Amino acid sequence: MKKNIVVITGHPNQKSFCRAMAKSYIDSALGKGHTVFDLNLIDLHFDPILRSGYASIQELEEDLVDAQEKIKNADHIALIYPNWWGAPPALLKGFIERVFLPGFAFQYVPNSIMPKQLLKNKTVDLIVTMDTPIWIYKLFLGSRGIKLINESVINFCGMKTKKIILVGPIKKSSEGQRQKWIDKVKKIATRETF
Repeated sequence: MKKNIVVITGHPNQKSFCRAMAKSYIDSALGKGHTVFDLNLIDLHFDPILRSGYASIQELEEDLVDAQEKIKNADHIALIYPNWWGAPPALLKGFIERVFLPGFAFQYVPNSIMPKQLLKNKTVDLIVTMDTPIWIYKLFLGSRGIKLINESVINFCGMKTKKIILVGPIKKSSEGQRQKWIDKVKKIATRETF
């Protein structure tokens, strides 16, 4: 069954390995006949700073209105970003704060501690690069950046994570290792069920 897929790249460098994996994901999903939208955050024009918190909603720039529309119509989202200082980079965090708003991603419910989840029936792949060895990130750092995105954004808004791929350490990786990671991304982008 063909899907609407949004690929969000949260790395600010156009020549990053995250971007190479995003392109591979996009090409592979297109090759299976899916409709794919590429949201490379560095190409979008928006203020990543939530200037008033949620006391008042900033007017959304055109690129963020477009991003919300694509996310709203998506069946599946691939979120590809680096892990810096144990968390996603400021660019991605700013995008989330500006786009995943009350009324779009969730809705507060009077007299309830739980919000209404407005992005149900969507699945997500998380593909995260890092320079920390994966076993150290999991064992000693508790995968805190992944938990931040997975629990505080994806699950909070009603989406379900299908796949988490941790890639690293990047800095000292060989071309052969990088190709294996690209092949892994291609494989999940061409699977039968999202």
